[in-house]
Amino acid sequence: MSEVKARGQFVIGTDDEIPAGKVVHVEEHEGSARIHYAKGHASQELCDQLNAYHVGILQEAADWKQDWTNDADRLTPRKAEQPIATARYVLVPGAALPRGRVCFPVSVDGEFIWLVHEEEDGIVHMSPEAIKGMNEYLDHVVGNGLWKQQD
Repeated sequence: MSEVKARGQFVIGTDDEIPAGKVVHVEEHEGSARIHYAKGHASQELCDQLNAYHVGILQEAADWKQDWTNDADRLTPRKAEQPIATARYVLVPGAALPRGRVCFPVSVDGEFIWLVHEEEDGIVHMSPEAIKGMNEYLDHVVGNGLWKQQD
């Protein structure tokens, strides 16, 4: 395995980019992760803000690095017996976020949390199903050390 300075990209996917029955589909390559959300399960505003935050997190500050392996089953979810770290998405009221933000990262002692604006006035920034899909992905890649937070 080699640690790679990576980039992340969050997009609203097309029907042919997301497997049937899923609302989140992740493609990883050495140095990149592209996260596709099914229409109606994430807002474009959320994707734009996640993309902007990830430039800082992955490129500028390099707080997180991808521990790359070419294993064919790299993205096959495996629950870590003793997670190295944790990361997750949580829905919160808009008042809990800085003005103008629909998401905000919080990092504390080996735990990384994305606070996401819950549904309000019919606007869904991230559906509960997308939250569940992202948390399953993060449990695997962060818990098993495939993405590592730098000291």
